[in-house]
Amino acid sequence: MVEISALVTESRFPPGFKYALMVLYFPIGVFLIVCRVLIALHTYMVVCLMPRAAARRQFVRGMFGVLGVHIWVEEDPSTISDTPRVLVSNNTSVLDHCVIDVVISHFVPYHSNVPKPLQWVLGYKDLVTGVCKENIPRDLRNFIQEHKIPLLIQPEGATTNGSGLLKFNPLAFELQLAVQPVSIHLSRLSFPCALSTMDSPRWTDVLWCFFAPVTVYKLKTHPLMVKNEEESVEDFAERVREVISTALTIERTDLTAADLAEHVKRLKSSPQTITRTKPMPSQPAGNYGNSGSCVDSLDSELRRMIQQVKDVLPQVPVIAVKKDLEITKDVDATITNILEGRVEYCEEEVKPVTSASSPTCVLDKDSTLFRASSFSRNPNDRHLSLEDRKRLMLETARLRYKEKHNIVIKKVDLCSDQESRPVL
Repeated sequence: MVEISALVTESRFPPGFKYALMVLYFPIGVFLIVCRVLIALHTYMVVCLMPRAAARRQFVRGMFGVLGVHIWVEEDPSTISDTPRVLVSNNTSVLDHCVIDVVISHFVPYHSNVPKPLQWVLGYKDLVTGVCKENIPRDLRNFIQEHKIPLLIQPEGATTNGSGLLKFNPLAFELQLAVQPVSIHLSRLSFPCALSTMDSPRWTDVLWCFFAPVTVYKLKTHPLMVKNEEESVEDFAERVREVISTALTIERTDLTAADLAEHVKRLKSSPQTITRTKPMPSQPAGNYGNSGSCVDSLDSELRRMIQQVKDVLPQVPVIAVKKDLEITKDVDATITNILEGRVEYCEEEVKPVTSASSPTCVLDKDSTLFRASSFSRNPNDRHLSLEDRKRLMLETARLRYKEKHNIVIKKVDLCSDQESRPVL
């Protein structure tokens, strides 16, 4: 079963990619972008003057090759004489319909993200006359019957990286017309760069396409498929999806475009993913109390910040500290949140620190009030300013550090002289 996280690409380059190689290629890529953008503008002006015919498709296909987009077509012999009315394909990139138009001329339902100057050239049509969803199949059917050019519909509803096939929207199969499946496979050969990511705009995908040396589209047309009388619309859509998934050798999933959009939304709102590394050998697990095992897979920077918080607030569980640090990315801010009761946790039992040498400083219980998650009943303690509590907290952390490493210092009374600070 394909997980939803495997269907989206979060970064242009795969994990572990060596960016030093990209630095060497970068000047070449920028040069290709400049040249190909100029060529694309000239191509656009020429295409505007040409009628929609086979000559224009051949011209566009040749210019695609100049722009680094190569199209390989595998046609089923039985489809040569077919005249499809509806084309159905999977969704791999922003250029899908342009590539299919080189093989089979078609129209595409209106897309609001496409600039109006490009809608006519790219074949976009506003086919819906009202806002009622029940009228959409009727409007599409009327358009198809009035024009000889077929209509392309990508029923997945969202772009994936080709690892799996989303469930199809049944709209294209409610038209009661013959459907021709078209499978699209996208590859960059040996260039490790994704054509699109989960939140990339259309124009950036096009620029990255120009940046890469070669982008290869493999198209395969399949025989026409007609809905059987005893077959439901959902079963017909699933039968077409099976044909496309078999041709691409990918798995059909039970996920929809709405599920994918929700997953992308969660990824955008969640904190930055933490890099998993091996635990530092010098970091003893006992320093984290009863929950020390939960930091074994954290990176060294986050582990260091957790240890700083635990040195000051040893009764706070590591998992609570970790969750807040992932949001704040700051030790002082996390300590402040804990002191002011914004972080919910159950206190851990703090093991007493044993030392061979005599204690270097005795901390009065009332002077470390800042470690509690709620204020004391003592009015004087309640009115300690946040800065005073922070200063006491940092001084106590220094004293604990010196006790831990057997560093002899002069005795400091934090309650009698709040302005005195031990020198490290």
